[in-house]
Amino acid sequence: MPHVTGQSILPSYVPALRATPEHVRWLDRRKSDLDRVLDSYNYSLKTGPWDFQELRSPLIKKTAIFRFESVEPTEGSSAFVAIIPAATAAIGIVPLWERGFRPIDSVDLDPHNIAIFNAMVTRERPILTTDSERFSLAVLYLYLFEESPKILEEETLPTILDEGLVKKSKVLLPTVRVEDNKRFDVRLFEQISANGFVEFFFSFDQGGVLRSLTKENHPKSELIGSH
Repeated sequence: MPHVTGQSILPSYVPALRATPEHVRWLDRRKSDLDRVLDSYNYSLKTGPWDFQELRSPLIKKTAIFRFESVEPTEGSSAFVAIIPAATAAIGIVPLWERGFRPIDSVDLDPHNIAIFNAMVTRERPILTTDSERFSLAVLYLYLFEESPKILEEETLPTILDEGLVKKSKVLLPTVRVEDNKRFDVRLFEQISANGFVEFFFSFDQGGVLRSLTKENHPKSELIGSH
């Protein structure tokens, strides 16, 4: 599979004060809908203070994505992502933490969360004509679960890896493979510790619906050795 090169269009989180005004209006307009959905996940915005950030992506035009986190001085914090369509479609919730605990071990492999992502992609119908756009869609999925995942790219390798390892690290660069214009696969690596990486392998249909996802942990020495 060819490596992804050139400038990527990665998603990013911005604080509440910099959130898109139109998206904040969507949030205000659907607050009662959001409260009802949150009840089924044992979250409540009415108990204690909450902070929120907006997740922005050039691929997403018709949906507002907000990450909420409770401010808990004594207990562990709670956090979730709310996916709010511009129209009246159902609000999607991705549970992240509940009083400091994960609801399940691997939230990124949870079929519920994959279904929430796919519902958004189906509404959005993002334009996915370049490998950079296909790669960015895979990264967007990971940003639902982490504020700033350390995704390895050509531009970020020197800031993540020791200088002596950069030349040996091409194996860690993201790759994209398109199959007969019917599906595409994305492989990428995320650094999770000084000596550890996770390899993700995504398989999407041509419209960006996520059909399968696997991940595997690797020690650094297994992939690129050491000085």
